[in-house]
Amino acid sequence: MQQQALQARYISYIDWLEGAATRSRRAHYAMRLTAAVGGVIVTAMSSAEVLGDPAGAVKWILLGTSLAVGVALAFDGFLNLGERWRHYRRAVEALKSQGWRLVQRTDPYTDLSDADAARAFAGRIEDLIDEESGGYIRGPARPVAGPTIQPGG
Repeated sequence: MQQQALQARYISYIDWLEGAATRSRRAHYAMRLTAAVGGVIVTAMSSAEVLGDPAGAVKWILLGTSLAVGVALAFDGFLNLGERWRHYRRAVEALKSQGWRLVQRTDPYTDLSDADAARAFAGRIEDLIDEESGGYIRGPARPVAGPTIQPGG
């Protein structure tokens, strides 16, 4: 029974977080790479436009690339993909760490019976999942605030 509950809750949640972290990382890298490469293309084509009267195709490529860069940065910024990736990664590593501590019977599972260790593990995992869910709602979807300037400081 405990093995099934562990599988259903702990292992499944780790699998889900791993997938979410991977998807967020890939999307973040894709948006950033699009912006970086597009920025180089726009700069080069803008130079071509300054040096002479480029063909109509160059103007359309310049426009399309500029739009792609803007859209990629807007998506990455709005969805905060980099922070989501880091959030999921931190959460999955915290869960894995608890599993390893249980297996190795290190703090906080030292000197506990199997039943007590299983209960303590389940409680800690639920706390971490609650923390992760609350952290996601409070954190990754919102931009990181800059430093606040205090009056007179």
